[in-house]
Amino acid sequence: MYLCHICSNFDKFYIDLMEEQISKGLDIRVFYFRAKQRGMPDVKAPYLDIRLNYSNWHRPFFYIKEKKIFKDFYELYNNKNFNILHAHTLFSNGYIALKAKKYLQIPYIVAVRDMDVNVFLKYRFYLRGLGMEILKEAEKIIFISKSYKDLVISKYVPHKMKKEFRKKSVVIPNGINSYYLDNKYYRPPLNVERAINIITVGYISKRKNQLTVCEAVKMLNESGIKAYYTVIGKVLNNKIFVKLKKYSFINYIPFLSKEKLINEYRKADIYVMPSITETFGLTYVEAMSQGLPVIYSKGQGVDGYFNEGDIGYHVNSLNPENIKNKIIDIINNYGEMSKNCLELADRFNWSDIVSEYFNIYTQICDT
Repeated sequence: MYLCHICSNFDKFYIDLMEEQISKGLDIRVFYFRAKQRGMPDVKAPYLDIRLNYSNWHRPFFYIKEKKIFKDFYELYNNKNFNILHAHTLFSNGYIALKAKKYLQIPYIVAVRDMDVNVFLKYRFYLRGLGMEILKEAEKIIFISKSYKDLVISKYVPHKMKKEFRKKSVVIPNGINSYYLDNKYYRPPLNVERAINIITVGYISKRKNQLTVCEAVKMLNESGIKAYYTVIGKVLNNKIFVKLKKYSFINYIPFLSKEKLINEYRKADIYVMPSITETFGLTYVEAMSQGLPVIYSKGQGVDGYFNEGDIGYHVNSLNPENIKNKIIDIINNYGEMSKNCLELADRFNWSDIVSEYFNIYTQICDT
């Protein structure tokens, strides 16, 4: 089977996916496209075709940008005889897959992610019709979370298409790097006499919502539960970073390798990341693999994958008191939740997830 991934944002998640697919015998290429101004990325792999095929000024002009990208795709691959395409976003990547199906007769599957839901479908009204066309022509629609599947189909899909789209929609999570699952951490009982260590791993940004967590931690301290807050990640919003540093209980650490990050997970007690929007959030499951109960946003990320209270709780992302109360609930049932986290993290291993994708590819190619 000859597979082409269409991918406009190649990061660690994609590397793990591609490497696992290759280990299972798939022959793949990855069409990874970027703006010329970004330059070549610091990533190399024999299956990667890195293309600098548009400029920053094209970004506001969706169709102009996408036509330039597809022209490059066509010239590069028109004689490659791919069996299937895997578009990793609905709009920026799905458009390329739609045109490739038309001009090269290659079937495709398409994933729906955070930017598709919370930017394109929500605000770029003139592209909603295109989004529905891409979904209609796809052989399968991949949602990373059940909450996004329910939202898109209920809110944006026309009534006459809902049944068809539900039938060909599947929920497949992202996997985490095997390093975390191979190095699980079985925690001792929580010592409630000492300070509680809370951690978030993610870009310092409005979307990741660290300031609301700060307010929740402040409330914990005011209520007599001593707590510290470790924030790990690259600073995207300096104004938010300046505000973070004003809290006395903050410990900021820049980006870390997985070998060093795992030690920070082990030092912590509870993982809290109430993102305003979140496609999935690999760090929730990384934290679970180290026995950390997690707090996540209602309707975002991993919400819907677990029974409420099994590995943590969903919260109103903008309500610090709600977050504080759920942290207390976790403290009161810590041992059982930590045990559940270690067991349920195994659901997110790449081997099983890639096998699920392989079955989908095979079904499509055999029809």
